[in-house]
Amino acid sequence: GRQRACGALRGERGDRVRRGGGGGGEERWQSLRGIIYNGGGSPGVAGKAAQQLIRPGLRVVDSKNADNVDYKKTKIILYHGTQADALQVKHALGVGEISVVSDVQNIADVIVIVGADYVPPDSP
Repeated sequence: GRQRACGALRGERGDRVRRGGGGGGEERWQSLRGIIYNGGGSPGVAGKAAQQLIRPGLRVVDSKNADNVDYKKTKIILYHGTQADALQVKHALGVGEISVVSDVQNIADVIVIVGADYVPPDSP
């Protein structure tokens, strides 16, 4: 069967985990772990988005297809980190609706479901 985009990440419900706030900026973002899902259907788009996020320092731990290809808009789901972290992801991709989830899980700090609104950069 098809795997749900966030199904493997659902764990116990609990209080939102917060890491040290304030400062850190780029160094802090480089410790974030991310999973990138292709939810827009274009072949290879998750890998292209992952490359855009790896360059500035996100540790991409996985990229694969989402539960479906009907995502019109890119979703940035923040589990651990700050709003500034999520905004950096959005800035790197050029799109994304940010939401904060309080599920406790230890696989990724941020999940990006790449939607049809994402336009990959031109290859050199």
